[in-house]
Amino acid sequence: MKAASGASRADEPSAGEVAPEASAAEPRPAELSPEPSAAELSPEAGLAEPGSAESSAAEPGAAGLSTEQRRARRGTALRRTGRTAAGLLGVAAVAAVVVLNPQFGDTAPALVRDRALPVEASPLALVCPGPARLTDPSVVGDAQFRAAPVGTVSAVRAIAAEGSAADLGSLDGTSTKAVRGAVSTGAKAGSARLLTAAGGADVAATVASVTAAGDLRGLSAASCAPPGVEHWLVGGGTKVGSSTQLVLQNPGRTPATVWIEVWGGQGRVPLVGGAQRVVGPGQEVVAQVEAMAPEQRRVVVHVSATGGLIAAYLQTSALDGLIPMGIDDVVPGAAPGTTLTIAGVRSDGQAVGDDHAPHVRLLAPDNRAATVRVEAYGPQGAVPLRGAESVPLAAGAVTDLSLGGLPAGSYVVTVRSDVPVVAGAFQDRSGPAAGLRAGDLAYDRAWIAAEPLGSRPAADADDAAAVPDEGMVALVAGTVATATIAAVPLADAGAQQASAPRPGAATVTVRALGSGGRAVGSKQLTIQPGTARTVTVAEVAGAGSTVLALAVERSGATSGPAVAWSVVVTAGAPAGGGPGTFWSVLLPTRPAPDTPQVTVRASDTAGVR
Repeated sequence: MKAASGASRADEPSAGEVAPEASAAEPRPAELSPEPSAAELSPEAGLAEPGSAESSAAEPGAAGLSTEQRRARRGTALRRTGRTAAGLLGVAAVAAVVVLNPQFGDTAPALVRDRALPVEASPLALVCPGPARLTDPSVVGDAQFRAAPVGTVSAVRAIAAEGSAADLGSLDGTSTKAVRGAVSTGAKAGSARLLTAAGGADVAATVASVTAAGDLRGLSAASCAPPGVEHWLVGGGTKVGSSTQLVLQNPGRTPATVWIEVWGGQGRVPLVGGAQRVVGPGQEVVAQVEAMAPEQRRVVVHVSATGGLIAAYLQTSALDGLIPMGIDDVVPGAAPGTTLTIAGVRSDGQAVGDDHAPHVRLLAPDNRAATVRVEAYGPQGAVPLRGAESVPLAAGAVTDLSLGGLPAGSYVVTVRSDVPVVAGAFQDRSGPAAGLRAGDLAYDRAWIAAEPLGSRPAADADDAAAVPDEGMVALVAGTVATATIAAVPLADAGAQQASAPRPGAATVTVRALGSGGRAVGSKQLTIQPGTARTVTVAEVAGAGSTVLALAVERSGATSGPAVAWSVVVTAGAPAGGGPGTFWSVLLPTRPAPDTPQVTVRASDTAGVR
């Protein structure tokens, strides 16, 4: 799974081969397991609870259009729909309602001024990834081989900010537990969670799994996210030693038919065993990508659904011989766009050509080649990336761009392209592991999904929907959290110097939420355009405080740079007194769109005008 090194920063594509057909498992929804005790969550790299107690907390086909054009049009329509959706079951559309005038005549109808009426926000639903699981030995590998010598400890935390409420239950909507403040509970394989709340509620949830040794050694953590009709999953691979499981979840009440597309280093990959899966209501289906698209060093997966909304993610893991190389969840990222951000990239100062340096994964999915510029924003501003100023992308070929040579620190990376692309990033952290020879190091890998760049877009914007600046991340017990926040220029910064004037700084407030969803501390940051800041939980709430979530709010002018942020969480035995050797990156749960409206128009004649 190691990336090729050399003069070129972008990996060259490799050919794929055919493998046996895939399998799909449909585990039954599991009941909520009891909240784990501190003892249960404290193996070598366990998720130990803090000492203090918590409160319970198809468009019709258009003639002459290519497949890619039709998919692009459909994706644009779906993104526009998504801007007005606030939850699982409701999509508010703009409609024209005609009110009849009792008097009719031969004259042309006299139109009255349009009137916008608010409608109730749709319910909110967040689907949580399931805990880490081994590949089914009956499908792949030797059932007698013990790949996990120790157990995996998993936990879910859901939080509702003060004034909000939610319910945490199984994927099928049963076995619910009220969330008033915060709720923490254990989790086991196949026990996906569903967090539901009224429209406009300020809620978030996170699931995390820690395994101290074996094939699943590492931390996999992800924020729970709304379901949708399509998802782009940028990450994973299927070479020997790598495992990528595609997990499809249906929180709705009707079956969903899902179509799967996979791209590799040579382009779109023909799938063994078919590209369609049916996911029953309240069920979860697992597809082995290594069986569907074998021998792919790097992949991007796209899923689209009809019949209902779905959630999707990839569970990835890798081995270098017998040495664990990390595990993590790849969550959905931005749809193809021309300006994307990746927040939370960490560099340990690896040299150019180091296989374990941070990498950005890129794909131009349509039949058009792209030219991409990649920039990294740190505390001192934009950092030059040799070889990343103009990166050519072949149409449909997945490319990994190394960020080796980046000085040690935390960054927010931007991807700017002349045609729509998808992007993500991965980064490795080393640490000792039991059973290895002296000098050998195991690694844990963290994947980061890209988000669109921009703040509060116009309602009629034609590009991919930008995300709002605010959001919240629930923190799982036993992890250490650090937020990375950047003020990203909307225009290409190019070779901007750190000493150049930067008008229009972004002002944000970071809040720490504790028991009952109440704020237990806050810190205001003024971030100059083109720079990134990090802030720890202790800096926000003070040492010794029990913090269950971090929230970011923007204040003041919103017309300047966009704010991009994420939370890096670590666990496991500290290396030299520093952060844990296991890590993941959590994207914030974004607030729902403003209350949608319908337009009412009066006319003297019947019919919609």
